Amino acid sequence: MTNTLESLKNRMGEAEKRISDVEDREQERIQSNQRKEEEIRNLKNIVGNLQDTIKKPNIRVLGVPEGMEREKGLEGLFSEILAENFPGLETDRDILVQEAHRTPSKHDQKFNICKSINLIHHINRLQKKNHMIISIDAEKAFDKIQHPFMMKTISKLCIEGTFLNIIKAIYEKPTASILLNGEKLEAFPLRSGTRQGCPLSPLLFNIVLEVLARAIRKEKEIKGIQIEKGEVKISLFADDMSLYLEEPKNSTKRLFELIEECGKVAGYKINAQKSTAFVYTSNAMAEKELLRSIPFTIATKTIKYLGINLTKDVKDLYDENYKILKKEIEEDTKKWKNLPCSWIGRINIIKMSILPKAI
Repeated sequence: MTNTLESLKNRMGEAEKRISDVEDREQERIQSNQRKEEEIRNLKNIVGNLQDTIKKPNIRVLGVPEGMEREKGLEGLFSEILAENFPGLETDRDILVQEAHRTPSKHDQKFNICKSINLIHHINRLQKKNHMIISIDAEKAFDKIQHPFMMKTISKLCIEGTFLNIIKAIYEKPTASILLNGEKLEAFPLRSGTRQGCPLSPLLFNIVLEVLARAIRKEKEIKGIQIEKGEVKISLFADDMSLYLEEPKNSTKRLFELIEECGKVAGYKINAQKSTAFVYTSNAMAEKELLRSIPFTIATKTIKYLGINLTKDVKDLYDENYKILKKEIEEDTKKWKNLPCSWIGRINIIKMSILPKAI
């Protein structure tokens, strides 16, 4: 009997220990779940803040001392913001700032430059010339793209899934607010333009511009330069567009019509006065007539394209590029000669300032 009681006591003690262990584990599980719930709440807040940051940016207006505005060209900054987003509040404004974006790949850039040089060389070898090479300057290219057209174009390219959802999260119904003297003004919708400084912006712009590029390639009235059995019409790199045309009088007329049609839906416009062109003709009278019919600035010596001075004749490429670059490097090195800088510092200066120009 005594042994039975002791055995029961031992079992009860073991059971109490197991119950205590179970209670401890359950308490740990509850605490772990609470920590996870807290982490989820924090992540939700972070994602919510990120969503607000992406879709509801704030525009901060910085004060500039009187007198410096005219010197630095910032006079119309605030009026430009108002005029862009509140039509009718501001008129007769000058656009002084044009944003520039570039894609990181240099492969296409070098290919386009080589293609342009080869085409210039090909034209100069022809006896009968009636050609034009145009470097198109887009008017505030990245700021004019219409969001609805961009999203439709992306969907037509079968871009879907996570990538499409990310783009939609950024560009579907975005808004912005102006911070003036610490006060946040009422938010207004953003219906056009890609985000400044975003590495995705040049790619989205290229997708939209490809609609115009395909229309130009397919249009038979726009004649490209014939090389053997092939035809070359257009080169694209970010917002830089070059066109290579035969029979430019007729080709440019249809080209303007296509650009205008595209601009109505996509928002793409060109600045004809800043766009430059090389004209190659064998007939002086035909050249004069052509010059009267086109609004482009006619270049007689060079066109700046992707950082390179393209010349009307390839024999002038060395003088217009390498000699100028050599002179700039010599002037820079003379300035840096007496700088109190270590050898490592001098090496870094060369790597950052000279090598990017030469490579």
